[in-house]
Amino acid sequence: MATIVSQVFPYLAILVFLVGAGYRIGVWATSPKKLNWKLYPVPEGLVGEASYIVGEWISFKMLFKNNRAIWLGSYVFHLSLVASAIWFLLLLLGVSAPWLSRLAAAGLFFSSIYLFVARLWIPQVRAISTPVEFFNLAIFIAMGGLGWSLTGRGLSGEMRRWVFSLAGFSPSVLPDEPVLIWFVFLVEFFIAYLPFSKMFHVASKYFAFHKSRWFNPYEVRG
Repeated sequence: MATIVSQVFPYLAILVFLVGAGYRIGVWATSPKKLNWKLYPVPEGLVGEASYIVGEWISFKMLFKNNRAIWLGSYVFHLSLVASAIWFLLLLLGVSAPWLSRLAAAGLFFSSIYLFVARLWIPQVRAISTPVEFFNLAIFIAMGGLGWSLTGRGLSGEMRRWVFSLAGFSPSVLPDEPVLIWFVFLVEFFIAYLPFSKMFHVASKYFAFHKSRWFNPYEVRG
């Protein structure tokens, strides 16, 4: 299994991600707008729209306003994903930041558990939850838990060499450590699964705001 996870699945996951992401973004970009419900005040220009969307990404102010019961868990969850990405970039640069990997993994693990329990426990949240949401959170609970258990094992160097071997199209094989192999497998599955899931709102948010809330095709522009 270590050989397949190390040498085959990474390329397959990236290929599926690129095809899926390209397809979904293309559909959103070319689909006709069925309803104009422009809501004021409207950000003006590309800079105004980008500032609004980035502000929403940073603060989750709409979620805070409409559903505070899951705002904290969701905020920590997304911050943990950002921290994971930063740790990975530092790893590639050869900068050791074990504290960041522990913080990211622990944050992802506990925030995912919080959101899972909230969707079960809070009636208003449970009413709008589907099995897919619980499946997604289960994936992150597993990734967070496995990632947390890997911290402190001195595997960062092996991971860095493996990533660079993939980039050079001469993939090495990861150490036959069950926890590491399952963690990498889940990450690969997540990469391939992401474009086809609701979690791809990182890309859909632009179209949701720009195309549905702000853009009026019948508006005369000077």
